[in-house]
Amino acid sequence: MQVRSRVRTATDLPGIPAGSEGVICELGRVFIAVHFPDGRTGYYAPRQLVVVPDSADSRLPHGTPEADLGIASAHLPYGSHLCFLPGADERRLQTPALYLGAGLTAGDVCVAVGPHEWRACLSSALRALGHQVDHAQAPRDLVFMDIWDYYYPPSEFTADGQIERLREALRQVAVLGRGLRLLGHAAAYMTGVDRDQWWDYERRATPVLREAKALALCSYADLPEDSPLRNGLLTTHEYLLSGGKVNAL
Repeated sequence: MQVRSRVRTATDLPGIPAGSEGVICELGRVFIAVHFPDGRTGYYAPRQLVVVPDSADSRLPHGTPEADLGIASAHLPYGSHLCFLPGADERRLQTPALYLGAGLTAGDVCVAVGPHEWRACLSSALRALGHQVDHAQAPRDLVFMDIWDYYYPPSEFTADGQIERLREALRQVAVLGRGLRLLGHAAAYMTGVDRDQWWDYERRATPVLREAKALALCSYADLPEDSPLRNGLLTTHEYLLSGGKVNAL
């Protein structure tokens, strides 16, 4: 069993009868946390759960290489689509820096998209972790892009157009034959675009990333805790990074 495994319960809990199907969202030392479609979360011993095989079209192929996320010893397959919301005491750039730093150590091509101030702070965070940012940029192991170098202007943004731009970016890196790790400061951009088009883009990006085996982390670090936009990001990504933990969505 692992995070994102689909399981069936073998025992009753209040409001969650035996035979209910859910997804493992956290593996603890004693109990396994399972998230159910109605929003409930139940805690079970391993013997109280049965793994349900995923359908072939909803998972990455068996044997897909896994990436070290740089966070809590977590590994996920290349092709996974993640979002980041910092916990109460979590610095907004620490997790993205750990994620990119692990990619540099693994020899991935790392691409970070965000505004100038954010990129400068991210560079400082990477240096604090011991990475030679300037040296990494010279052979293009680490690529910084401004928001406007990747995203369409808000008045021109459509899910169709941005998906094609993502496909083109992935094609350019694929010829290098190396792992690809993307980081986008999504919260700095998406508030100015049509929300339906944005969430449609995020939703459709998941199978595109899966096909290209590109790992992607979308940072929503600047969203207020009571923002109604949080529900959208939790329904359009596969995993959530928050508080130093990786949870399946």
